[in-house]
Amino acid sequence: MLLEQTASSETSKGKSNFGFRMGRLPEILLVILMAVILSDLMAGTVSRYLGRHAFSWTEELGTFCYLWLTFVGSAVGVMKGTHFVIPVFVERMPPVPRYIMQMVGCMAMAIFSMMLILSGFKIVMVSTVAVSQTLEIPMTVPFASLPVGGALMLVCSILLMGKTTRSFRQKRRNRPNR
Repeated sequence: MLLEQTASSETSKGKSNFGFRMGRLPEILLVILMAVILSDLMAGTVSRYLGRHAFSWTEELGTFCYLWLTFVGSAVGVMKGTHFVIPVFVERMPPVPRYIMQMVGCMAMAIFSMMLILSGFKIVMVSTVAVSQTLEIPMTVPFASLPVGGALMLVCSILLMGKTTRSFRQKRRNRPNR
C-alpha cells in the first residue's frame, strides 16, 4: 500500500519512478494470465459440450497459468504491503515500533523470497529434461514461476523497505518538536 501510494504520487508529479514501473509489470502480467486462463477455460468448455472431442491441453495450460498467477500475484501482494500485516494491531502502535514491525515484515518476506528463488532454481534445474504430457513444453516453463515470482517478491520487498524508511523519516522530520 505504501509503495503504491508513493509511486502514484511521484508519477503524477511527472517524475520517472522505477518502483512505479516495476509495480505495473506484475499487474499487467496478471491481467494477461487471467485472460489466458479465461480463454482456456472457455475453449475447454466449448470443446467439451459443442464438439465431439474435448481439447486435451486445456487442463494442463490452466494449471501452468495458475502456477504463474500464484507467484506473480504474491509479488503484487508484497508490493501493496498486504503480507504479514494485521492492520488493527500495527496501526495502533506508536511510530517507532510500527516502523520496526513493518521492516521486520519486509525482511521476513525478503528472506522467504530468497529461499523461494533458491529452491525454485533447484527445481528448474532438475526439470530441464522433463516435458509436459499434453502441451509437450519443457517443464522448466511452469516451474520457472517459482524463482521468477521469488525474484519479483524480493525486489518488491526491497522497494517497500526503502519506501517505508523514507516515509518514516519524512514523518519524523515533519513532526513538531515538543
